[in-house]
Amino acid sequence: MLLKRTLVVMFIIGLFVNGCASKLSDVEVLHNKAAELKNLTKKAKGAILRDVPDDKLYSYLEERYPVELQEFSDYSLYIKNVNGYAVVLMCDKEQTKALIEDISCTGAVEGGEFFKEDLECTFHLDIEKECAH
Repeated sequence: MLLKRTLVVMFIIGLFVNGCASKLSDVEVLHNKAAELKNLTKKAKGAILRDVPDDKLYSYLEERYPVELQEFSDYSLYIKNVNGYAVVLMCDKEQTKALIEDISCTGAVEGGEFFKEDLECTFHLDIEKECAH
């Protein structure tokens, strides 16, 4: 009986430890979101090339790519056109902290993939500098 109880307790502890170990850290989540954001930035650039008006970019993407935008439902997203470049900003849900910003002119997410310091939820990257060829 003691052996059976011990095995049950060990099994429950194993489930708890395994469940906690498999949870992604905030850094890993943001790293994954950065890759997803890069794909969304490409789609926004495509919309710009199709002459979608600046004030309609988000709704255009929402209509054409609802699954991709659903991936960001726990965040606030902002999309704008700056001199023909798509710029996408991902903030926390409360719109208080900028988390990731991407520009369509490069192959990588700018700013070291995500902001390591607390920055307000607004666009921060210098597009002219980032997109200078």
